[in-house]
Amino acid sequence: MFKNKPIEIVNDLKILGIIFDKRFTFRKQCISIRKNLAARLNIIKYLTSNKSFINIHTLINVTRALILSKIDYGLPIYGWCANTNLNQINAPYHQAVRRSINAFPTSPVKCVLAEAGLPSIKDRLRDATYKLIPKLVNSQNKILNTEFINAFTHKRNYKKKSTIRRCVSYCEMLQISKHGTKAKTSQKSPWMLESSSYDITLHKNNKNDVNPVIHRKLFHDLSISYKNQNWNMIFTDGSKTEFTTTFAVVHEDGSLIAGGILEPYCSIFTAEATAFKQALDLASHNKGKFAICTDSMSVIEAVKNIYNNNPLLNNIRNFLLRYSKKTKLIWTPSHIGISGNEFADSAARSAGKAAYLNFHTTEPKDLSNYIAHSLAEKKEIEWQQDPHRYVTLNPKGTRATYPRTTPRQQSTIMVRLRIGHSKLTHEHLLTGTPKKPCPFCKGLLSTDHLIHDCKKLKSTRERIFGQVAPSDLLTNITKTNIDIINQFFKELDLSKKI
Repeated sequence: MFKNKPIEIVNDLKILGIIFDKRFTFRKQCISIRKNLAARLNIIKYLTSNKSFINIHTLINVTRALILSKIDYGLPIYGWCANTNLNQINAPYHQAVRRSINAFPTSPVKCVLAEAGLPSIKDRLRDATYKLIPKLVNSQNKILNTEFINAFTHKRNYKKKSTIRRCVSYCEMLQISKHGTKAKTSQKSPWMLESSSYDITLHKNNKNDVNPVIHRKLFHDLSISYKNQNWNMIFTDGSKTEFTTTFAVVHEDGSLIAGGILEPYCSIFTAEATAFKQALDLASHNKGKFAICTDSMSVIEAVKNIYNNNPLLNNIRNFLLRYSKKTKLIWTPSHIGISGNEFADSAARSAGKAAYLNFHTTEPKDLSNYIAHSLAEKKEIEWQQDPHRYVTLNPKGTRATYPRTTPRQQSTIMVRLRIGHSKLTHEHLLTGTPKKPCPFCKGLLSTDHLIHDCKKLKSTRERIFGQVAPSDLLTNITKTNIDIINQFFKELDLSKKI
């Protein structure tokens, strides 16, 4: 009872647009999406009718906006349901993509999606799920963070894994730390950061236009003025190679204060910011005033931007707010002979070869780039292992770019020849009739046979294609190559049969 009214008992409940049933099968959610996609598919059908002259590029973008956007909403939640339920969505999605590029109905789905540059729902689900990892690792929600960390220790094999457990499995595979960078709560608002907390006067002089000697003189004068006010000068720098990301903090005389090794996927920006944080941490635990010199203007600008909620930058900002009277950031030009900068640069480079501490910094942007890169590599490997002939024409499985000025009919011929399915060669699969032989030599009919092997067409191929291999024309999609292919089939009177 609630307010003297009985609470209705239902078998399913719609929350924020997602239908949850009592067994979490998400069958009704998939059926609901299918009905919505069916209505949107009518728009695609109208735009791809025979009377339409809209180019392929525009139609693909319309399909992405109308169809894929609807599928994307809540996909990591309902997407791991049974395949029989998810297939409810596959059919309208595949039909929309097929019509957008005007591929023949029997064309393999994988080739059609690659030609359009759109992902399969399973790939989209995997990408959307694993892109949640940076948010889970750096979550400030205690309940969610606890659930995520505890999932690492649970070794029970679940018949159907939750989204969080799938993210945990991928973290373990990529060796991503479960402990993220936590921003400490500051008692002061970020907009209270004063301009006196940083000094970028040397940045007014363009390093490329000013002689290095003048830059060194300007920095020397600046450092003398700070030293006269009892400021201690320390220098920071970061370094990144193919296999390591490191940072170092040094005194003006080159003696090492702090250094460390970050995760290999961390960016140079993260290395510079971590060096900042370590230098500020030193200043907060020691007496005196500290001027922290760095050649990373991007980090200083990011710290100044109060709308940048990066946890590491928030911690730096909090340090500057709390110790505003004893810390200051100073920008210095790099690689012009400033001794402190050169010491820091050398220490950062050598940190990867020394036994320094490992810092498990998990910045959201670094994690996102690392995960996206690993997913792209995995997808490319899977694509290259596919035995279909289309893989030789599109080795990386990337979107085919057709010239916008090419008529739709000519683009259609190119698409169907690249995929290998056309009305002439595969219509029998739809009509249930016996497969027709080659109309010229009575051999086994296929698109490759017509443009490569048919002996009766040898003279026509040599006259139109010249010394260029037909496969090269299909691989390189240019206006000239499309015109040559269309000329070949026009002379054979097969343009309308492709």
